[in-house]
Amino acid sequence: MKMFNKISKPSLSILLMLFVIFYFSSCNPSSKVEEASVEEESINNEESDEHSHEAEGADLIEESEGQLTWVAPASVENIFSRDFHIGAGIADDLKAEIRTDADGDNMMVLNPTGNTAAFFFHSKYGNAGGEATFKLEDYNGDLKFVYHFKDESNYEFVSIKENTMELGRIVDGNKKVLDSKDYQLDTSQWNTLRFSAAGEHFKGYLNDEMITHGHDEEMEPGFAGIMVNGTGTIFIKSISILELTE
Repeated sequence: MKMFNKISKPSLSILLMLFVIFYFSSCNPSSKVEEASVEEESINNEESDEHSHEAEGADLIEESEGQLTWVAPASVENIFSRDFHIGAGIADDLKAEIRTDADGDNMMVLNPTGNTAAFFFHSKYGNAGGEATFKLEDYNGDLKFVYHFKDESNYEFVSIKENTMELGRIVDGNKKVLDSKDYQLDTSQWNTLRFSAAGEHFKGYLNDEMITHGHDEEMEPGFAGIMVNGTGTIFIKSISILELTE
């Protein structure tokens, strides 16, 4: 018993001391608050980073199932690589910039040089409809909503030039007009240019009014976007693409 007492007393003392140190350090309120603060800060930083990444493109491209809507961002920087890609001509031929209108909304302003230039969404579409909100100012030339774009020699389009809308296609470099009609465009207000391509049915609209309607063989899926060939100023607020069923 004496030997046991000699060994156990120091051992018990050491164990008791370690237990007391551990107990107070683990139950120290300031320690818990500090640990919680560090953990909370880490979570907040992660959430902040996630939200900042979302915000970087949140007002540029909004996606939903089967639909893609682009609205003019606050800066023109990287607009023809991030949001679109150039499919004809070069970006310098568009001389794009960003301005705000009287309501404070952003709008992309194109000041084309007269050379053909086109920019497209990155995805390809088959049966689809599209709409572009635009305004013209002293513009002399044509404005096309192009779809099923493969290259400059193969695509479909609905175009406006002066007071005529054309609905047609370019196949192996040859132009085929499916329909052509006159219209009246109020250049003092915002207008919408729309197309619908479902199977062998093709339509062109201006401000919700169908102007042109034609039929032809269905083309393979391709890119959709805007093509210009003229001089003057084009204002664009938004461009939308929607997948369609026949």
